Amino acid sequence: MTDTKINVDATFGAEVKVGDIIKPGQQLGMDPNAGQPVISEIKGMVKEIIFDSEDHQLQIVISR
Repeated sequence: MTDTKINVDATFGAEVKVGDIIKPGQQLGMDPNAGQPVISEIKGMVKEIIFDSEDHQLQIVISR
């Protein structure tokens, strides 16, 4: 399996949780730099969500 890591703004949180099955076109959270929605381009399962306190972002790890 290949893991893909996607960053979202921690202030708004993640729209998914560990164990969720992600589909293309699904919103994952908000872009930390642009304030726009982060939309998944891949299908997979959320393996983990990691908080990066230095950048105040959540890193969503998706296995596919």
